[in-house]
Amino acid sequence: MKDEELIRHCLRLAQEAKDLGDGAYGALITDETGNIIARAGNTTNSENSVTYHAEINAIQQAEYNRGKGKLKGCTLYSSAEPCPMCASAIVWSGIEKVVFGASISALKNFGVQQIDIESRDILTKADHKIEVKGPVLEQEALQLFGQ
Repeated sequence: MKDEELIRHCLRLAQEAKDLGDGAYGALITDETGNIIARAGNTTNSENSVTYHAEINAIQQAEYNRGKGKLKGCTLYSSAEPCPMCASAIVWSGIEKVVFGASISALKNFGVQQIDIESRDILTKADHKIEVKGPVLEQEALQLFGQ
């Protein structure tokens, strides 16, 4: 699948999370061959914890199956740019590529509360190389917050 298709999949996961009363965020992880190995939405409200971001939930799911820190060669796709907490978890997990929909700056400009630190600021400081691509389909991603 192409990056745009996988971001659209994340947008569907984000809409599902939003419909359940959680934050409008979705993420998935693909393995080295492009197979989806984890998918998750934000569950901060339903799980009553600020740490249950879509990216964290997807990483936990993937690590449950592959082992802690064993996501080398994997790509994380997210409906929005990972926050500093999620970017740090991405580093520790071993993920090597991140593709995101809406940027943190666009979300802030749209009125969505964000910590104004780009994920690249954290991901580029990892001990391993992490490729970052985004924003991808940013206008589609931002529509989740206008409904």
